[in-house]
Amino acid sequence: SYQSIFNDTRHSYTTGLSFMYDEFYERLNDSIFTRTEEVSGAFFQYTYNDLEKLQIIPGIRADYHNQYHWFFTPRLHVKYNINESTTLRASAGRGYRTANIISENIHLLAASRTFKMTNAPQQEKAWNYGIHLSKHIDILHREAQVNVEVFRTDFNNQMVINIDKDPHVIYISNLEGASFANVLQAEFKYEP
Repeated sequence: SYQSIFNDTRHSYTTGLSFMYDEFYERLNDSIFTRTEEVSGAFFQYTYNDLEKLQIIPGIRADYHNQYHWFFTPRLHVKYNINESTTLRASAGRGYRTANIISENIHLLAASRTFKMTNAPQQEKAWNYGIHLSKHIDILHREAQVNVEVFRTDFNNQMVINIDKDPHVIYISNLEGASFANVLQAEFKYEP
């Protein structure tokens, strides 16, 4: 990768190339989940940092996958220091992933059920976005920290494991319809 600045240190960028090679061989009974993945890509990320309150980082990746062809993954991260003790962060981006059917569901092997693919597995795709608020508070001359975050993932494709359709078979298929995950987490840290 290569990193440099535009004009001054408030404006910087990182760019580069990548290559990933993975070979998977998963076999269970009469099912073989073998694949070789070769992914070559390029990325560019710009950073704006006013050195006091605001930092903005947009980025883009373009990758070519030997099975799924071209895909693009944009992302955006924003950090804003509201004051010395409070920080607000926001992020959004696109994500892709290839599921490892057997190793990610190894706990299901204890049931001695047959795994059955109902259609050819596709790459998982999702949009992720959320916000995070962090606040430092002084309590009895010691620092406490409060964190609250809300994140959502909207899946465009997801591998679905159905263990309820048949007591002898675990059905694996691509997503049909909408799927999402919402996360709300609140945390309080304090050492008395």
